[in-house]
Amino acid sequence: MLSEADFHRLTGPETRNVSVWARFAQPSRLVWAVDDTAANRAVAAVARAAPTLLAAAGAVAGEAPLDWWRRAFALTYSVELRAERSGRAQSVVDADAER
Repeated sequence: MLSEADFHRLTGPETRNVSVWARFAQPSRLVWAVDDTAANRAVAAVARAAPTLLAAAGAVAGEAPLDWWRRAFALTYSVELRAERSGRAQSVVDADAER
């Protein structure tokens, strides 16, 4: 459980804790909010996660956008103890490349 303030902070570049921004850079869905203000705050926090992920991975000259995403997820998956198979980082991107 995170407060709105902590959720906002942990999805942005001001934190080095990869767990929250890496998770919410992946597809996610808001299933309930107490009101529109809470929903908007959650969406705003989630919107910070993907730019934070890509900035942390760093751009590589000539790298295709989808390869940047794949590499970024591969980096985050490599620093956590994960139950998923080694190809999971790539499958997150490939499952919805348009996103």
